[in-house]
Amino acid sequence: MVGPATEERRIVTVLFADLVGFTALSEFLDPESVKSLVDGCFHRVVDVISNFGGRVDKLLGDGVVALFGAPVAHEDDAERAVRCALRIQKTVEEFSATRPVAEANLRMRIGVDFDLTNPDDDPRFNEYWQQYYQIMARHGVSPPAAK
Repeated sequence: MVGPATEERRIVTVLFADLVGFTALSEFLDPESVKSLVDGCFHRVVDVISNFGGRVDKLLGDGVVALFGAPVAHEDDAERAVRCALRIQKTVEEFSATRPVAEANLRMRIGVDFDLTNPDDDPRFNEYWQQYYQIMARHGVSPPAAK
């Protein structure tokens, strides 16, 4: 006989980053330049997230949501997320310096938050995401459809 599943509650850290001034930039540049800019930037951002042990949960057009501590937990996930945020800032600054003048001064706004949860079986985790999406909307980012 199989017993009840054990719940694994752990701290999950969420990193949210979005490009500052993306809407104005996308109105100024042609679509091909916008795509090249975003693809080049996010390719580097995703690499940074992976290098710090995070997992990209959602790409949002001009933003990204990454998880640290789900599905794999480390005792220093919150620190990894903060260090990752700082490295993303530097990486985007370096990438921006290589772009044409019209695309220069690219910056990212980054937030990091955490909560104790069971992301696989906790209804609060979905509530958490809804709150996070409301924060994103206040910053002018349209949230993706919920999982």
